[in-house]
Amino acid sequence: MVDFVELTEVDSPEYSQAIEIYEEAFPLAERQPVSIIRHRISSGLYKAYIGRLEETKEVVVLAFLWPFKDSNFILLDYLAVKKSVRGQNLGSAYLASMIQVLKPQQKYLLIEVDNPKFAPNEDEATRRIAFYQRNGARLMKDLRYLLPPAQGNEPTEMMLMIFPQYKTPQIEAYLVRNLIIQLYREAWERGVDDPYLNEFIDDVTDPIELI
Repeated sequence: MVDFVELTEVDSPEYSQAIEIYEEAFPLAERQPVSIIRHRISSGLYKAYIGRLEETKEVVVLAFLWPFKDSNFILLDYLAVKKSVRGQNLGSAYLASMIQVLKPQQKYLLIEVDNPKFAPNEDEATRRIAFYQRNGARLMKDLRYLLPPAQGNEPTEMMLMIFPQYKTPQIEAYLVRNLIIQLYREAWERGVDDPYLNEFIDDVTDPIELI
């Protein structure tokens, strides 16, 4: 069994274990420097959660969330399961626990996923989308989204999902555009004149189906 708790202490052994999972799970271009992760947690910009095995207290799941200001959307910035325990439905267990938090507040997670057409491993990217869909998330159909590079110079072709299932089968384009602009501004410190943002933001148009 896994116990999910909020992580607030960046000088704790649990934080060190979470960072090991983070560095193992994500490619360099998608990882924020650890110093930024540390600052976001210690300053309260991030809501960080870990999953610990009840018997050993070993950290096996991490989730870093970025609540948008004045919004009912929260960015699921990173979610990862320790490699040695993957395949045991621990990621699903975390998402199930989050439903109990999100639904009473009428909030939703915004999830960035690799676009399988451009991902280094198409099968893995497809499986990741299917994993979220099985757990109740919905994909914004045919919506292009560029993740600006955390390190390096190359953006990553991504797609966006919503969790849990949205209240309607479509989502308004103006809302999605505003969310993306807010994401670029708050999480990436990039303005509306950002070249990566302007490469795709005008193509975010109605209707946006959720599948």
